[in-house]
Amino acid sequence: GRLHGQSSCCAHLIFLELRRLLAQLLLASLRAALPGRSRGLRRFTSPFDWIHSDAEVVSSCLADGCRSLLDRRELSAVATGQALHRRYRTARHAHIFRHHDPATDDADFSRLHRAADRLRRVLDDDDSRTLFLHLHTDAAPTGDSAFVDDARAIYRQLRQTTSNCALAAVRTVPRSCASA
Repeated sequence: GRLHGQSSCCAHLIFLELRRLLAQLLLASLRAALPGRSRGLRRFTSPFDWIHSDAEVVSSCLADGCRSLLDRRELSAVATGQALHRRYRTARHAHIFRHHDPATDDADFSRLHRAADRLRRVLDDDDSRTLFLHLHTDAAPTGDSAFVDDARAIYRQLRQTTSNCALAAVRTVPRSCASA
């Protein structure tokens, strides 16, 4: 999305490792904090809005401009409206496409491709600062080291990929885990 008239802030906001509810809450908070200047916020989707991923997938997509993600030979439909990506399949994210099927649905694949094209244009834009949000939700109490390592890996890849960005890393822990 774009923050109009906000030269000292960021022109674009891109969520990484999207958790839809958390992203919606954060977006609502930003809109409340920046009334009038956040009208254009989140006017486009990125490939990360489509997938359930981790830091490794995000870094890979940033490194190769989503070429691997868009390799249709790596995609496979698993259920109605769901698909997996063979390269990015992990125990935690077996089906990274949980709400779309770019493996067999040409319209879904086309929309994913357009989202990747938009991401590449934003990454190539040296004049507009982009804020990337790394949203991580812990399902069980864990130490901070994995989260910090993931955030550092994503930031290193961002710095290699684009010259005008910032990364905000947000870690949420369910209330039941926070008190443990």
